[in-house]
Amino acid sequence: MAKTAIKSADDLVADMQPKAEATPAVSPFAPIPQGAMQDAAYTRNHWRVVFDGERTPYRAVLTDVAVWGPNEAKLRAGDIVEVLDEQSTLFALLYLVEHVPAKSIRFAELIKAPLGGVAVGKVEARGHHYCQWRGPAKRWCVIGPNGAMVREGILTKEEAERDVTTRNTPTSMAFVSHPRM
Repeated sequence: MAKTAIKSADDLVADMQPKAEATPAVSPFAPIPQGAMQDAAYTRNHWRVVFDGERTPYRAVLTDVAVWGPNEAKLRAGDIVEVLDEQSTLFALLYLVEHVPAKSIRFAELIKAPLGGVAVGKVEARGHHYCQWRGPAKRWCVIGPNGAMVREGILTKEEAERDVTTRNTPTSMAFVSHPRM
């Protein structure tokens, strides 16, 4: 004979009662207090620095407190610094680990990436003028035969190339393209 499932009154009342929820597993570690979590925008500064790679080596930016000069007072441990050289050959993202004003500074490199530009130090004088991109500060520049910068701040590459063509034209040929010649 099949048993029918008939519930007693006690069982019906027990089914209507809210069930106790299972207690979550207790971690053996202490929880992170609310006060320990902050919006990072209020706890650190985010800086951007463009430095001259010809005069200041990148390694000095990481460890030499004198390189930071008048900007050093703004820095504090925990700051993030974007570093870009004027020649647009290097980008780095740094985290300021330790800073003792006027004594020491130490950064951790989070990202260091070459940008593929032509390093100015590697360019050799070609015996004539040529144009080159020297970063957002100096823009397009005309470089002389001895490697010295002749003109800077040119907005377009085309204008810089026109200047180079004019400078590289021999003086005996200077008026050949003149309309009356």
